[in-house]
Amino acid sequence: MDVINTDSAVNGRHLMDAVELGQRALQSLQGPRAVDELATTHKKIDLMYRTVRLALFGMREKKRMTKFGDPLLEYELGRTGTAWDIIRGAVDRYFDSLPPDVYIDRAIRDLRTAIGILRPVAAVMGS
Repeated sequence: MDVINTDSAVNGRHLMDAVELGQRALQSLQGPRAVDELATTHKKIDLMYRTVRLALFGMREKKRMTKFGDPLLEYELGRTGTAWDIIRGAVDRYFDSLPPDVYIDRAIRDLRTAIGILRPVAAVMGS
């Protein structure tokens, strides 16, 4: 079981791990066996979502413990929360009985957007 950590470097590493998971999922979604591997790819996307959630919870805990406002932490929280919501769409849409090609197109769009958001946040956090 993962423990919530308030260290920015640890949470930045979680975000980089999520980016790597997202990139692997993108490769699968864009590959010739995308439809055949959809269940496995969805598991990668779900793990990406859970990894971002772990970092987000750590950032929220850090904010709760911080005596004075931290504009950088607010930026990190806001951008990470946005990416988390976007990834959630790709996780949940899998269960919506969409045709595989429609799901794949939307998941690719969502993952690209989320990765684009997370990469600079992770960089700011020191990863």
